[in-house]
Amino acid sequence: MLWVRITAVVFVLNFKNSLQSYVIPQPEIKVYGEGFSVSIPHVPGINSFTFNGNVNRDLFGFASGDFAANVKMPENGKWIFRDLHNKLKIGDVIYYRIFVVRNGLGYRLEHGRFDVKGKC
Repeated sequence: MLWVRITAVVFVLNFKNSLQSYVIPQPEIKVYGEGFSVSIPHVPGINSFTFNGNVNRDLFGFASGDFAANVKMPENGKWIFRDLHNKLKIGDVIYYRIFVVRNGLGYRLEHGRFDVKGKC
């Protein structure tokens, strides 16, 4: 009888979570004279933001990109990855993927692409 109650509770919690699923928004990407930043807005429950990316080379499988970081704290209401060392040129392409942990569940944004058209 106890296992029936436990199973019912797990089912209800999973169902509730599925109704409240999160979709990672398209990130804001800014290109600077030196480097770039990628950010998404903070939403309650997010406790991790991971960015992986390459310039002018697509990402394959689960391998880390040339740019990879796990951000543990939001900053001014945003989760931000920064690379301030690499110069990007107009015509470069940033290929990326993002992984967010929210309320203990993982969410992925795959096959991201950003064409560099100018600098901030």
